[in-house]
Amino acid sequence: MDKSREILEIDNVTLVPDSPDYIEGIIKLREEIIPIVDLGKKINFKSKKDKNKVIIVSIQGVIVGLLVDQISEIVKIDKINKANSLKVSQKLDKEFIKGILTLNEKLVIVINTGKLFNGLNLETDQD
Repeated sequence: MDKSREILEIDNVTLVPDSPDYIEGIIKLREEIIPIVDLGKKINFKSKKDKNKVIIVSIQGVIVGLLVDQISEIVKIDKINKANSLKVSQKLDKEFIKGILTLNEKLVIVINTGKLFNGLNLETDQD
């Protein structure tokens, strides 16, 4: 992830016809149209919660909203344990997992956003 810009709660998303199931839709934020990606659906993680928390990020020069279950805190990390060395649920798509870290005695899965968004064909508007 290049940069987190902000965190917000959303209540209405405009659906985009024929988009993949992990694309929840789009929102307009200060004159920008931002695609909303459900991270859980993208990495094959089933959630039991209704989601309305979005992290607005810049990834590979593109602004994207990441729909998440919850946000407990934001931290800068320096060292990540490689995911291959730990057993990760077979249901998660390990291709998108950069590693796992321990934070305040809890395990946190770190997403490889570069790989996650390679297949999304997100482009910047150069006009």
